[in-house]
Amino acid sequence: SKGFGQVDTAGSVEEAEQLRINHHYDLIILDISLPGRSGIEWEEAFNDLDRKADVIFMTGYADLEVAISALKLGASDFILKPFNLDQMLQAVKRCMD
Repeated sequence: SKGFGQVDTAGSVEEAEQLRINHHYDLIILDISLPGRSGIEWEEAFNDLDRKADVIFMTGYADLEVAISALKLGASDFILKPFNLDQMLQAVKRCMD
């Protein structure tokens, strides 16, 4: 299996958007609760068809409405905090398959 390429991290949607404009990402792992704009409000990541990435949402709230809006936006998967590394890797593997 192929190894991972570049991994970048950002502390806010604004910072992440700057990275997304400058690089192509196959996968974005996105926390819903972020300072400033929430992950669900990051429309550019979902609407930019030229730079389409899979998105896995992370959330600490088992909120069905939030889950539904995330999936409607086009999220590939959804993981609930607290999660362990294995759950995260399973979600990533599902996306990559």
